[in-house]
Amino acid sequence: MLSHPRLSSLVFFVLALALAGCSDLGVKVRLQAHGEVSSAALDFGTLTLNDVATRSVTVRNTGNAGLVGDATVTCPEFQLTSGGGPFTLSPGGALDIELSFQPMVQDTFSCELDLGPALPRVALIGIGSPQPAGAAWTVVPPTIDFLTVAAGQTYTGSFVISSVGTAPLTVNVVSPCPDYVPATGGGPAVIPPGGSITVNISFNPLAGGSFPCDISVGPGIPGVGVTAFATTVSFATDIQPIFNASCAVPGCHAGGIPGGNLFLGAGSSYANLFNVTSFGYAPAKRVVPFDLTNSVLYGKIIGSGQFGQRMPQARPPLPQTMIDRVKAWILEGARNN
Repeated sequence: MLSHPRLSSLVFFVLALALAGCSDLGVKVRLQAHGEVSSAALDFGTLTLNDVATRSVTVRNTGNAGLVGDATVTCPEFQLTSGGGPFTLSPGGALDIELSFQPMVQDTFSCELDLGPALPRVALIGIGSPQPAGAAWTVVPPTIDFLTVAAGQTYTGSFVISSVGTAPLTVNVVSPCPDYVPATGGGPAVIPPGGSITVNISFNPLAGGSFPCDISVGPGIPGVGVTAFATTVSFATDIQPIFNASCAVPGCHAGGIPGGNLFLGAGSSYANLFNVTSFGYAPAKRVVPFDLTNSVLYGKIIGSGQFGQRMPQARPPLPQTMIDRVKAWILEGARNN
């Protein structure tokens, strides 16, 4: 029982704030959904009649209350293939919605993806147009591989579309992926016989991971496949210095090897880590690309207990910023970059 009057008043005030949905400063906490859509428009490019192209859009709830919506399309040329209908997203949740476009007659089609009153509509654009009789083409190269690149940087690749037939060639270069943008040569065009267009694709990844895509070229023309792998962490500049400073010291035990042998030597560290069996915890590997749970190194530095004591031993744990770098490096494939 609360007998002191001031204490009773304080408890009553705190309970009143909680019941009113207020913060500790007396400001009412407002629960509100906030929806974001990954793209304001989807361009399906130009297709020959009866061909099908697909595009996707992602809806995210960045608010602190549930987001309710309903994905619908009313135009027959555009169909929802997944993610359609009513949906509810919890705070932080996301929904991928895929649509298809199939022109049945020669025309330009436009429509909208309706996501409900709380979200903006997404414009849908597509063209149905057969190639003229006698049109022919070459696309060189048919694929572009940006290889491994650093996130946050811009890279450029190119391909050339040539009209090698007896009739003008209809093209419409469209990227369905936001990380690849036609810097030049994009959009609809007609190439006369003997002519060509150079398309420059700008790639600007903002996060790490794999980035496959297929650039639409024109009706009946196979798309240009583009691939890349972006990283946010460099082994040479972000990971090796951690080992040099924290592990290459006397008395350090790493992966079950006394004396710090696992990390000694800047040139040999990577070779001693990537998919190498740990002597102390065989058959477990010291570092398994894309796999934190089965990487001895990560289990040791977070002190999971799965692979013995926390590392480095007899020293303070690694700062969280360093642990996060090692985590990102493994999840990005533990590359020797």
